[in-house]
Amino acid sequence: MSKQSRKQNSPGFKAKGALEAIREVATEAELAAKYQIHPSLIHTWKRQLVESSTDVFEKGTKKDEPEVDAQELYR
Repeated sequence: MSKQSRKQNSPGFKAKGALEAIREVATEAELAAKYQIHPSLIHTWKRQLVESSTDVFEKGTKKDEPEVDAQELYR
């Protein structure tokens, strides 16, 4: 008996599904059937997109980018 592995969906796939749910192109159940996934995934991705959308509009430097010394780059 083989062990089943979970399917890993790409970030682009998740964003596409979440955006369609936000735009209300179809119900979450219809979108889940269209993408052949469980409806709770659509709901989760939609919630994650809404919660993290404020990060796009934050002012200041990004936290993930390392600080770069301009003088060091010119040498």
